[in-house]
Amino acid sequence: MMFNALVGQTSKDDISNTKIVTTSNCAPFLVNVCSLPIPPAGLLFVISMVAVQMNLALYSPVGKYALAVAYDCLCQAEGPDCLAAQLLGGDRT
Repeated sequence: MMFNALVGQTSKDDISNTKIVTTSNCAPFLVNVCSLPIPPAGLLFVISMVAVQMNLALYSPVGKYALAVAYDCLCQAEGPDCLAAQLLGGDRT
């Protein structure tokens, strides 16, 4: 009702005659990826970021894997990277 009351006839005619044209700026092999709706693309982005963060948390120099080696040495005094095992004559492999 507000549209009919406030917009002039010329603008109404312009709007009714407007055609929507869609174009893709993607390379031809990426058209399918670029035409994805936002939620799947966002989901792929989130999954990839989580995978990167998990990889960093596990395998960085101060990550969980390095802590596991340190705790194994602390608790069991064994393993090839454990100085205590080497000093005590334990596992040297």
